[in-house]
Amino acid sequence: MRRPYSFTSAPGADVATFLIRNVPGGKMSAYLEAKAKTGDRLVLNGPFGSFYLRAPRRPILFLAGGTGVGPILSMLGHLAARGANDQPVRLIYGARDDADLVEVERIEALAARIPKFSYDTSCSGPGSQHPLTGHVTDHFSAGALNSGDVDVYLCGPPEMVESGAPACREARSIVGKHPFRKVRSRERGVSTVMSDLRGQFMFADSGHIVVVDDDPSLRQMVMRYLEDNNVPTKSASNRAELCRHLARSLPSLIILDLRLGQHVGLELLREIRSHSDVPVIIPAGHCPDEIDRIVGLELGADDCIVKPFSLRELLARVRAVLRRQEMGRVARSHDPQRGGYRFDGWQLERRYRRLLDPNATPVALSKGEYALLLAFLEAPQRPLSREH
Repeated sequence: MRRPYSFTSAPGADVATFLIRNVPGGKMSAYLEAKAKTGDRLVLNGPFGSFYLRAPRRPILFLAGGTGVGPILSMLGHLAARGANDQPVRLIYGARDDADLVEVERIEALAARIPKFSYDTSCSGPGSQHPLTGHVTDHFSAGALNSGDVDVYLCGPPEMVESGAPACREARSIVGKHPFRKVRSRERGVSTVMSDLRGQFMFADSGHIVVVDDDPSLRQMVMRYLEDNNVPTKSASNRAELCRHLARSLPSLIILDLRLGQHVGLELLREIRSHSDVPVIIPAGHCPDEIDRIVGLELGADDCIVKPFSLRELLARVRAVLRRQEMGRVARSHDPQRGGYRFDGWQLERRYRRLLDPNATPVALSKGEYALLLAFLEAPQRPLSREH
């Protein structure tokens, strides 16, 4: 039996703790309730994923639902262990039923240890006797977003995360979204994995990258160099390992070697790009592989580096691609009031089918030009087929 759980204990703690929901008839629940005993052997693999506390340089807003409070407790434990804290920390923690609101005493104890920490709890189920009722997103004001200068961490059921993200659009940095999902099959292709993760926001500025290469010495050398330069890095040697990484969390960038096997690298790139705009850098050989480099770029790779390459150059390219990705994300903000898009100073007003240049001067567009521009804006940084 395999189950994924989030640590509730702080990093470096002597005892690892987890918050596990008691599900009637569930295999883990039945084991813990009726069979578990001191001395049982459990195999723990981890930690995995990229849902972790970033350096607190601005106010922090934690939004937790149900057992999603588990990793939030770990982060709060880390803040308490640090002692000094200059930034306000706010937690809003909700559950459906009163009985599902757990670890409140622990939160109260942490509040006494963390400067500038406040919290609220709520229940959304019918008939709740809790003083504060409703969903988590009902109970934070615009002030909690601090005019966008705030780090927001969301963790809980997918429906809570999906509803919470739009409510936090004003935030400059939604640094963590972690919806809990069940993984039903271990033998899944990349397309299926990417479909599961489609629509999630995963750490565009400070997450991890994945190095995919079947050469273990090269893979380890690249990993060590990137880690030494403060770039969190994971590795995969084949398609199956990459699938497992993508099932856990969507990386900020993938370094994908095209020579994993005949056409495998290009197939992986095509499948990744069909469901995600995660940046991809492709290392490739010299002249004999020119066609692969060209096809890789046409399939949507963001950059290409020729082997043998300098590790310093690779690091510079990684940082440049991530920087472009972040700048593009900020620049292409959707304008809901006008029903249009803003990009690099330009503005497209869908309501009036009008394009304005950076000086607000209208630019005439034919019907075909308007349709083409709209297609690109609706699918940023993704290659489009002629049939789109």
